[in-house]
Formats: sequence, C-alpha cells, structure tokens
Amino acid sequence: MNRFERWTVTAGGEGAEADVPELLARTWPHLRDAAREVGLSSTWLLHQLEGRHVGLVTVAARPAGAAPEAGTEKAVAGLAASESLGGLLPACVTAIKVFDRTSPILAMWLPESREAGGAPSAHPASPPHPLPTVNRTR
Repeated sequence: MNRFERWTVTAGGEGAEADVPELLARTWPHLRDAAREVGLSSTWLLHQLEGRHVGLVTVAARPAGAAPEAGTEKAVAGLAASESLGGLLPACVTAIKVFDRTSPILAMWLPESREAGGAPSAHPASPPHPLPTVNRTR
C-alpha cells in the first residue's frame, strides 16, 4: 500500500520560501526514523519549490499471513487511518494539506521472463520513475 499526501507550504518571514528546502533537509532524519519506528517499508519526502508543494509518500507492506483480498483491504484502511508523518514537518512552515490518498500497489513478479528469452526492463516500476540525473558542474 502507499499513501501520498501533498501540502502547499509557506515559511514565515520575508523571502523564507528559499529556506523551505533547508528546513525539509533537516526534518528528513526525523521523518525517516519515525517511519522505521512504525514499520513502514519506504518513505519519500518530496518538494517542488516553484509550486510551493511538499509531498510525502509512505509505503507499507500487507500484513504477513493475511488473505490477499481481505488483508489488503484492511491494510489500506489502516494506513489511511494512521497518523500522518506530516505532523513532523517544521513548525515554522505553514502547511495546508491539499491531497491525501491511500491505495494498494499491484506488483507482478515474473522471475522466468529472462529465462524465456525476455529482455530486461530499464523501468521495472509502473508507471516508470524518471532515471536519476546529476546537474553538471564546472
């Protein structure tokens, strides 16, 4: 399951929007540790300074031993009802939540596809995530 939350943010004071990435960078270790404590599989903290958006993606595994249909439905509802890690965003940042959605992730693992003559995928996730890039330096 994953939960995607998005906020519109502003920081207090004149020109403070430039400080939002720095504030988020300092907040990240606390978010990461909190995600580990509650047993999340993955957590991403995203920001888009131009649009003043902050996003938080949290991913949880279906509980072991649960029946696929009932277990998934119950786990999605549990993740949706869980306390948001957004509460750990810096207090000096005004964050207005504009989106919060939780949904199951469907993954198919086809381990024999290469053995059957299939080609490896450059994008094993769907939808494809952009490949990492590094800014050029002089």
